[in-house]
Amino acid sequence: MIRLGGLHNVNMLCEGDISSAVVRRRFEDLLNTNTARIHMREFSSRWKGERLTLINSLMFAAIALIVFLLRGVVPTAYAGAALVYALQVCENCHIV
Repeated sequence: MIRLGGLHNVNMLCEGDISSAVVRRRFEDLLNTNTARIHMREFSSRWKGERLTLINSLMFAAIALIVFLLRGVVPTAYAGAALVYALQVCENCHIV
């Protein structure tokens, strides 16, 4: 793999047997490859974030439903602690 480290290297390549069009094409290919990898990393990170948000919302809704259905069985302090804990887990997953 050829790495173009600066103008001096490009000028040296252009003076040799390689034409400037070939150097430009190689540089564009390397740039496109690097850009594609950066975009894929950003897209996968966004995909992961969206899925974590969905899972956290479902978890909070399930805990809220359980607290509502068991309102006479579960003490209020435990129910409040469970809801606060679920909200904290949701906030921590947004940071990731």
